Amino acid sequence: MSKYTSIIPTITGQSMLAEAISTQQELIFTSIRLGDGVLTESDVPTEFTALKAQKLVADINTFDDSLKAQGKVTLIATIDNSHVDTGFFARELGVFGKVGTEGAEQLFAYCNAGNYADYMPDKTSQLDETQLAVQLAVGATANVTAIINSLQYATLKNISDAITAHEEDEDAHDGILQKVSTLLANVVTRLASNAAISISSLNTDSVFYRLLQYALTAAGVQYNFTNANAWYICLGALFGGLIIQGGVTIQQQQGVHDTSFSLPISYSSHYKIIASDAGWYNSTGASTTSLSVATVFNASEIGYGVNWIAVGV
Repeated sequence: MSKYTSIIPTITGQSMLAEAISTQQELIFTSIRLGDGVLTESDVPTEFTALKAQKLVADINTFDDSLKAQGKVTLIATIDNSHVDTGFFARELGVFGKVGTEGAEQLFAYCNAGNYADYMPDKTSQLDETQLAVQLAVGATANVTAIINSLQYATLKNISDAITAHEEDEDAHDGILQKVSTLLANVVTRLASNAAISISSLNTDSVFYRLLQYALTAAGVQYNFTNANAWYICLGALFGGLIIQGGVTIQQQQGVHDTSFSLPISYSSHYKIIASDAGWYNSTGASTTSLSVATVFNASEIGYGVNWIAVGV
């Protein structure tokens, strides 16, 4: 990304800040914009009311006021070239905002990278999105906020921060089903709003895959297929806690046709189990002994197996 100089409020920006304080209205930041304007010796950036040559408008996706007591806020936007028709050098950076919800959008602060600007290719050249963070001095007394575009990309840092907050929240699992349903609904919304995300996004390194995996795990989905003789899948709260499991049980004692065994995973309410012989054409059966133990019957002598499968909650 371009190496920008320190961003400074314009005269208009200073007036906006003073107005917000005096009228007790919110100073609302609305967007971050890039341009390729070249500064001349006669230019006075603090007097600008617009970029010299605006090329790109980026919505704000994060507003951080953790340093508000020190008079600072940070805006973060996701920059990509999906709407860039003609490539340009991203020299100019401007932060736009307004005073109050009905105020006019104006240039609050400006900076220019000059000869240290990076080239932004047009949309025919693939370019990974970049997180652009801008820290602004707004004073400790101003009431400051930003318009957040909730349909922006979810970055790995966004997800990491969400997971950390979840793990530190003692009440994180209160109403977990509703939380997971909302999370999955947001995933669908993001996919529907961004045509650039396709089925290829389901690779194991993609943001969508990790988000979906986290959501399903939070809903209680778990499985183990490593042992063909004792496997299970628990579909979690989204599917009513349904558990499907199965395997093979070998008759271990001569003359004893009933064999009890522990299920790979216990049920909490009820289940049904059925059995068939493991290829020896013998009479077989199965019954539920408890929520964690089942019994199979084999009419053969020792050493023959019984296939079984159980379904329940």
